[in-house]
Amino acid sequence: MSWRRGGKAIILALAMCVLAACGTRQEADRGKLPEAGKKTVAAAGIDAGKASGGDDGGYIADDMSISSAEDQEFTLIRIKDEYFDIRRRGDYLELHYVETYGTDYPEMEDGACAHVVADVDIYDGGEAGYMHDYYLKDVKSYYNVPYEDIPIIFELPDAGETNINMYNHMLAYHHAGSWYLLSLIWDKVVAYKEGEFFAEYDLQDIEGLDTPEPFLKDVKENLPEFSENTMFTLRVYEPWFYESLHYTLLNDGTLIVLYYDTELGREKLSAERMEEIRSFFTPEIVYTMDVGKEADRTDGTQRYIILYDSDENEIKVGGYELEGGEDFNGYFHILYHMLEDDYTKQWSDKLDECMQDSTTYGDRHL
Repeated sequence: MSWRRGGKAIILALAMCVLAACGTRQEADRGKLPEAGKKTVAAAGIDAGKASGGDDGGYIADDMSISSAEDQEFTLIRIKDEYFDIRRRGDYLELHYVETYGTDYPEMEDGACAHVVADVDIYDGGEAGYMHDYYLKDVKSYYNVPYEDIPIIFELPDAGETNINMYNHMLAYHHAGSWYLLSLIWDKVVAYKEGEFFAEYDLQDIEGLDTPEPFLKDVKENLPEFSENTMFTLRVYEPWFYESLHYTLLNDGTLIVLYYDTELGREKLSAERMEEIRSFFTPEIVYTMDVGKEADRTDGTQRYIILYDSDENEIKVGGYELEGGEDFNGYFHILYHMLEDDYTKQWSDKLDECMQDSTTYGDRHL
């Protein structure tokens, strides 16, 4: 497929209102000024890369203008072999092509995001339809930006609540401890999971729906291979001096009692008790559960059910003061209660005593 100007007619037919930010330049060789730009600039008697309004000044053909900026800061995302500046402009979340001449792009894997500081030329107007698009001249510095920060920085809409549209060329989605980014690129919607390619959809299969249903369906059906060794870990973080034990349950019935990451002891649960737990818990149920959204960070409680894949990597499900997460919170409480017994009570009683004395178990006993 073409990722460049070849798709313009398609997008115009599909979404006349979508701003040209999803692609704001014509076909161009890497590291070169696009041909239309060369002709336009040459017609105005201005050297390529030189800011408009210079010594030659005067009229610029097709109302094209070029300005320069030093140490310009922006967030870059690589989508396949293309690079885009993620940009919020009021109610609009746009993706703008970023090109280069005379320098290389930052070293980024497909799907990666980076904060970039660079000297740039900024193109507006012209036959190619530039909209304040960047041409890199000198990349000064860059660093990786994790997916979990992108929705906060750019106030990305939630794919579970809205869809790609004229205002939103990028959506975020959080599921089973992983962040997803969806990006509109001409007639395609490309989805990444934590920087790894996840799926690609035709825009005609996504648009018009309240939410991107094909993507949401794939997320919930894309189950990992779960661990044969560890069933789950329950972690609860409460505010101030309120503390709770953490539990890890192995598939062989071993229950490990933890104070945060410190093991306090372990016991072997009976076959009858394990059968009761297995009748209630499956990793598939937890993985596909709608846990709601995390509330703003105020004093409150974090609850997580940690699943494990076949390589014993953690899959964190849950969050902080979940809004709309009543089902998850209720499920967590039931599962947590199923692990409590006289063996675990010897430590939970000590935690309660410490709480009454306004101290922590760690300060008093460790």
